[in-house]
Amino acid sequence: MQPDSPRRRGPRCNPTRTSRRTLRAATIVVALVLFNAAAANVPVPIPTTRPPAARASAGPVCRSGRPDGDAYTVDLCLGTPDEGPVLHGDALVRATVNVSGPAPALESVVFFYARGPAPYTFEILLQDSTPPFEFQWPTDVFGDDTNYHLSAKAIFNGYQTRDNEAPILDVQLSNGLSAAQSGGTWTPKTGRSGSPFVVGVVGDGAGGLPGANDVANLIGGWNPNLFLYLGDVYNSGTYTEFQNYYRPTLGRFDGIADPVVGNHEMGSQLRGFYQYWDADSSDLFYSFDAGGWHFVALNSNTGSDQTQLGKLASDLQKHQGDCTILYYHHPRWMSLSRLTTNPWPVSGISRFGTTSRWS
Repeated sequence: MQPDSPRRRGPRCNPTRTSRRTLRAATIVVALVLFNAAAANVPVPIPTTRPPAARASAGPVCRSGRPDGDAYTVDLCLGTPDEGPVLHGDALVRATVNVSGPAPALESVVFFYARGPAPYTFEILLQDSTPPFEFQWPTDVFGDDTNYHLSAKAIFNGYQTRDNEAPILDVQLSNGLSAAQSGGTWTPKTGRSGSPFVVGVVGDGAGGLPGANDVANLIGGWNPNLFLYLGDVYNSGTYTEFQNYYRPTLGRFDGIADPVVGNHEMGSQLRGFYQYWDADSSDLFYSFDAGGWHFVALNSNTGSDQTQLGKLASDLQKHQGDCTILYYHHPRWMSLSRLTTNPWPVSGISRFGTTSRWS
């Protein structure tokens, strides 16, 4: 992907000046990948009026459902096969789906959890688009309780498990933790020194699909000095999705990584992002110097937010003449034909004359 053409008001980026400061010239290597299949369906969470399950054990608990017209029947089972009813650390959670009759392809299984007595308020844990439909639940960051509940929905084209068809499995968590916490101690990484200074960049790359590991291996082959993640951990950016989809693939670069948030992280109100990176709201806009370049990270979910744009203007004023890269999630242009409108309100930054913009 080619960055925008330089447009600068005031002193231009001076590579010669850069070479005298750190390196001869920063070599920037970019890889972008877009995974959309995992985001095809975002199910509605199970209502709080759902009654409790009939049993409380490691499962499996099974329920049957069918679409209108009874064209096919779906048997959905949920269990923790390697655990008892009391879960510790990373606990394997598995769903099995058996279909009777002519049915469209199974698109995904969505897992939920709730805490406390009925009526339950379920939240999404993880959406899985590839079989086997299972994941490791990092229970050691959830507060201990004897009253947790797991549930799942199967998603087909034109049908998803209804609320009264979803199995519910009652479990307990015991890790010696009273509540989930995020310390907010994250700071930007300046990467490893070296010449050339290689920067790996990718977005939309963590959703449990097979290509994610191929992309991570490709970037690893470059031996990058710095890694920028341009956001989106599918499907809702939960901490469990970070642990199951991001950490096993792109997490190998965490020691040199500087992330920004995507729109999918908003599905968990950024809690997964904050918890994984040990960050807080002050880390949604930041800047740093590395490899002779000045990097500015932006939260493009806020569009033309005047507070962020004010911070950006102040930052760029202090770095006039520096080779500068802005990076953020939403692209300025898209080639996806299914999008009939421009949903990315980041035009507010276009007035700033910067060396390069990556999204």
